[in-house]
Amino acid sequence: MKGKLILFLKYGFALVVLWFIIYFEPINIGPLKISQIWKGVLALLILFYLTSRKFPFFVLIGMLYSVKYLFYSHMPNDYIDAIRLTMEDLIFPISIGFFLVYFRAKIYKLDQLIYFSIFISLFLILSNIPFFFGVESLYEEYDLSSKYGIEFSATKGLFYHIASASKMFTVATLLLIVLRRYFWTSFFSKLFWIFLILLGSYLIVMSWTRTAWFIYFIGLMIVVFYDSSLKVKFFGLLLSCVFFFFVTYMYNTNDAFRWRMTGGASYREEQELSLDQLASARIPYVVIAIDNLNDEGIAAWFIGHGEGRGKELFYKKSGMAITSHNKTFEILESSGLVGLILYFSFVFLLLYKVLLRVRFVDPVINKACMICVYMFLVFYFTSHGTPIWGELIYAAIFSYVILLGNCYKK
Repeated sequence: MKGKLILFLKYGFALVVLWFIIYFEPINIGPLKISQIWKGVLALLILFYLTSRKFPFFVLIGMLYSVKYLFYSHMPNDYIDAIRLTMEDLIFPISIGFFLVYFRAKIYKLDQLIYFSIFISLFLILSNIPFFFGVESLYEEYDLSSKYGIEFSATKGLFYHIASASKMFTVATLLLIVLRRYFWTSFFSKLFWIFLILLGSYLIVMSWTRTAWFIYFIGLMIVVFYDSSLKVKFFGLLLSCVFFFFVTYMYNTNDAFRWRMTGGASYREEQELSLDQLASARIPYVVIAIDNLNDEGIAAWFIGHGEGRGKELFYKKSGMAITSHNKTFEILESSGLVGLILYFSFVFLLLYKVLLRVRFVDPVINKACMICVYMFLVFYFTSHGTPIWGELIYAAIFSYVILLGNCYKK
């Protein structure tokens, strides 16, 4: 009992410290935000750890992809943005490198990687509770009243945008659903697990992002129907039918829900977009990105023109200082074909190793791994990819599979 209390206090303290670090991320210290500073320090510490150790080649490819952001046709203009992109994208490959190096001689401690992913998932969900009691975010609220006629703000907790927040809620909730057995040890831990899943599902719904809704539902279908018993499949089919009728009812009776599902632009204008319009909503951004690269010439296509320059060009043509809202073209704009080839090489080699070894792990971790692969790919193809906290979860699960699979392959 004393050991469990110490462990509870230890992890509880870690959650509180992490909460305050992320809460104050938007504050600037000189030219850098706190978020950029702590991520940079973390990246440098892990890099220092890896420099004197042997790590897999695909990790090096991922590191080269991240560092490539520092070299582009308009350097050193907007170099702060380049450094930020480097630090953000560096965390994923070097985290995998750290886990693989640290645990390869400590296979008996490999379950710590699963507990780490659970810890991050717990944090992503529980970190929202203070905001239910009146704590105000340092980021601007996403008000739904003017656009959808709903008198509340979309839930995003500690994070700066509902799109990023909804992705992290989805990753955390789906992973905890799959890893149910780690909570199914006592009556109170079962209640805690049920509370987490209900809260996580509520956060996904209230983030008011249809991409997260669709991805969460498909993820649930994978959990229910992939490598599960006939009984689970039966109840999953019943749940799907109930869900279908509920969504149909909401779509037919709730204007705000219908406009959100179809991409309607304004509640007050009482207009909605067709599915064809919704499917092509982001194509103009991709067209502008290609046009900008053509305008900048062969150097931009080869090594990129940097994120800052890309936003300048977007502003001139669209009136918005944005990126293309597509991960592939964001890499092309910032880092060119060289960066894109490095990224695809890293991802291919990583997923090849993972999928080759996933058959050696037990069914629960197998399913957790496949859910992580699914979310990694679907968030990449539908938007900007997964934010850092989701990538840390992926890194832990993928590293576990690779290391355990290596033991069986020998």
